[in-house]
Amino acid sequence: MGRLFFCIFGGTMTIADTDPAAQPSLEKRLEQAKASLQNGDIKQAAQKLDQLLSISSTHRDGLYYMAVCLRKLGEYNTVEEVLRQLKIAHPRYGRAFQEQGYCFLEQAKNVGV
Repeated sequence: MGRLFFCIFGGTMTIADTDPAAQPSLEKRLEQAKASLQNGDIKQAAQKLDQLLSISSTHRDGLYYMAVCLRKLGEYNTVEEVLRQLKIAHPRYGRAFQEQGYCFLEQAKNVGV
């Protein structure tokens, strides 16, 4: 997930952020990642999302599903950074806040609260 960190912390826009022609490739990658996630292959889904985010660092659904994968992998510190980036790029996207709630719930379960 090395590129993920570059995408998140780099904060730069890529050609796919501004070029509508790049969108079909992004959507295909997103669908592949979602299929991997549904099949329970969380690491594979995260890899596909990492590729997507290396093309478009602010892709709304890419960031959201990456947060889901990271939560399922127990990577709570990283998921919080992904959600922060998602809320900056898409402040009215309710699923970011929903996912943050799921993260808080799982963290509370893990510490026995």
